Amino acid sequence: MTSNSVLRFFPEDGVYEVLLSTKGESLNVSPVGIRRKRDELHALIYRSTTTFSNLAKDEKCGITVTHNPVKFYRALKGELNHLVEVSPDGYPYLPGDVVIFARCHIEGGHDPV
Repeated sequence: MTSNSVLRFFPEDGVYEVLLSTKGESLNVSPVGIRRKRDELHALIYRSTTTFSNLAKDEKCGITVTHNPVKFYRALKGELNHLVEVSPDGYPYLPGDVVIFARCHIEGGHDPV
C-alpha cells in the first residue's frame, strides 16, 4: 500500500509520466510511466535498460513529478544524468521539482508487453 501523501500526486487510477532517477551501475534519469491501480503504484521497466540494471542493484529511486516537456526530452537524450544528486539517505533525485523518494522491487522475470 502507498501512503495517501504520495497518492495525492496520482489522484486516480491511470498512467502518469514521471522522471525516474536511479543509481547502481550509474546515475540515470529516465521517463517512466507510473501506473496507479487502487492504492498501489507500479512501473513497467524493460530488463535491457540502465534503469532496470540500477534498480536490480539498488532499490532506492527518486520519482520526479514535472509538467516540463523539455525535461522529458532531455532525459530521453541522456542529458539530465549529470544533474542527479543523492540524498543523505542514499536516494537519487533530480532537484528542482516535486520528488518522491521510493523503494522499488522487481516483480516477474520478463519484459512488459
